[in-house]
Amino acid sequence: MFRGPKDAALAFSARTFLNSRLKGIGEVTHLAVDTGAHSLTLTIALAGEATPVDIHIRQYAIERLGEQATLEIIAADTSRPWLNAVLTQFVIGHRFQLPDKAATVVGLLA
Repeated sequence: MFRGPKDAALAFSARTFLNSRLKGIGEVTHLAVDTGAHSLTLTIALAGEATPVDIHIRQYAIERLGEQATLEIIAADTSRPWLNAVLTQFVIGHRFQLPDKAATVVGLLA
């Protein structure tokens, strides 16, 4: 199945949403989604940092139960060793309940 347009639309929407939330903190300069591989990559230029942060979510899982959805990051890495440690300790392997508003859109990532 050809997912290019769907993935591009999701990436644009996610980038726009994230940038609206990151004002004063940084800007997502690149975001790519591959719904077939259940992966995404993004680059964030953080305020005050000389180089951007690259994040690669190598595999994610979304589970929908009615109107609710959870997100689990199964494998991920970044361009910052300390951030890799944060992901390992607090993110990878944990399920996160998504807000009702996000559940519908995030369901498209499944």
